[in-house]
Amino acid sequence: MLLNVIDFITTYPQLVGGPCILVYAAVAIVTGKANRKKYEMLLLAAAFVFMAPLIVQGCLHYISFVRPLRLDLYIYHIDGLMGFEPSFAVGRLLEKHLSFTICVGMAYNAIGLVMLIVFWLYLGTTSNSKRFA
Repeated sequence: MLLNVIDFITTYPQLVGGPCILVYAAVAIVTGKANRKKYEMLLLAAAFVFMAPLIVQGCLHYISFVRPLRLDLYIYHIDGLMGFEPSFAVGRLLEKHLSFTICVGMAYNAIGLVMLIVFWLYLGTTSNSKRFA
């Protein structure tokens, strides 16, 4: 059970962090203890980070049935132009080291959450005049 929770958190960090920030922003707006406009923007961004991967995944699933476009040949050609195949080299490296595979997966899946945190820090460190100019 615990391994399943850890696997979920490492695979989908934006689905854990996004709602946490969403709830934090909603509580800050409801209690009225903070700058309302700043937290409304944070609430909107958190909702986007939480929902965007689900919407995009659904759209891509539908589009792949409508028009199954495969770009593998282009990637193989670019690899051939380099003289070696970096995608296979990275794959071999990740195959041998499970901890590195988990770190790379977390970094890839946490991109939306990292952007949300950077936006949150931006909202907290800039004044309204600079932010909305």
